[in-house]
Amino acid sequence: MKTTVKEKLKNLIEKYSIIIRSNPKDYNALNKRGVYEFYLKDYESAIIDYKKAIELDPSYEKNYFNRGIAYYSMNKFNDAIKDFTTCLELNNKFTDAYYYRGVAKFRLMDYEGSVKDLSKSYENSRKTEQSRHEGGEINIGRDYFDSLNHSKVS
Repeated sequence: MKTTVKEKLKNLIEKYSIIIRSNPKDYNALNKRGVYEFYLKDYESAIIDYKKAIELDPSYEKNYFNRGIAYYSMNKFNDAIKDFTTCLELNNKFTDAYYYRGVAKFRLMDYEGSVKDLSKSYENSRKTEQSRHEGGEINIGRDYFDSLNHSKVS
């Protein structure tokens, strides 16, 4: 019998739960379990795990980024922006944090802030090629945001 992706994710969550029970201070396991909960769209559980991981290691920027993505997925854009900002304070080269913070700002109609963050994401991705959002996607977004800015001036 073939195992579904959902079943595999549930199995991984259980494996990380066992690790966490044996070592509740394993912030890496909390982060990983949060990721798998997120994939199952159990955003609340993921946020709880990321919060615990942050309490154990507040210097690890990926926990803030991951929690920000979970908040974003729940349309909690202000909370997402706070986490992306903290992530960037810890690592100002985290290209995806600029990208998602820019998109969250756009959703809140902060177009100027959105353009700044998306531009920074684009700059960083060109320099480091770290981002999954290279090239076309951001160029399209930048062209659109540029047209918004030019239409205000006209």
